[in-house]
Amino acid sequence: SPAQLRDVARICRAHELGEVSVTPWRSIMFVNVEVNTVLLAARIAAAGLVTSAADPSHGVVACIGRAGCWQTELDTLAEAADAIADRSAGAHQLGSLHVSGCAKSCATTEPVDVLLLGRDDSSGFDIVRAAAERS
Repeated sequence: SPAQLRDVARICRAHELGEVSVTPWRSIMFVNVEVNTVLLAARIAAAGLVTSAADPSHGVVACIGRAGCWQTELDTLAEAADAIADRSAGAHQLGSLHVSGCAKSCATTEPVDVLLLGRDDSSGFDIVRAAAERS
């Protein structure tokens, strides 16, 4: 979010981090970090960003869906948030999850354990178990 980006900028200034990159996988990479990384990770986590592979949101990707794409009326972001909430409650441990509003599957081209694929009529999602089944 814009607020998180501002927080990252403040953290960079506070720790005198001259270079930060956003990767294609939506990760933040700090270059030439010579600071207390535990403190840095804590401040990044306080900004609401994921810092651990154990976080329930780790491995969940979603396209923008109806919030910014004409291809679907499905709320992919809400569906992904629901899946993360289920993971947090221990209801599902699905491995990697991709929520896509349409067959284009814009959020990732990487193989995933589970794909929630939006139906053409925007009536909901179908569960696809393996990335190979996306074609």
